[in-house]
Amino acid sequence: VDAQGMQKTEGSKPSFFTSLKNGFWVGVLNPKSIVFFAAILPQFVDQEKNNVTAQLLLLGAIFAAIAMISDGSYGLLAGTVRSWLAGDVKRLIFMRRFGGVVMIGLGVFTIFSALIIG
Repeated sequence: VDAQGMQKTEGSKPSFFTSLKNGFWVGVLNPKSIVFFAAILPQFVDQEKNNVTAQLLLLGAIFAAIAMISDGSYGLLAGTVRSWLAGDVKRLIFMRRFGGVVMIGLGVFTIFSALIIG
């Protein structure tokens, strides 16, 4: 990826409702969510009470609220950082080079780890 390609471009942005709809379907069809609800949530349900479905719905709603807050915060932060990075070509070039150095460092670390372990 070239740093020049990350500069701000003029184009049509999806509407708020299109983004909301896409995010909803990604969340609903994400296997991680299904596995989480099937494996983790039942542990927190009091089966002695008759209303297990209501308990699962409440726990699911709490999970959804926390996920929406954390994912929304992450999205806002990412958008702000992208705007800041795209504002200057020198920043983009630095990030590109820094990312390359990190990848090389991780490769060297992996090689030495494999040599030391076995």
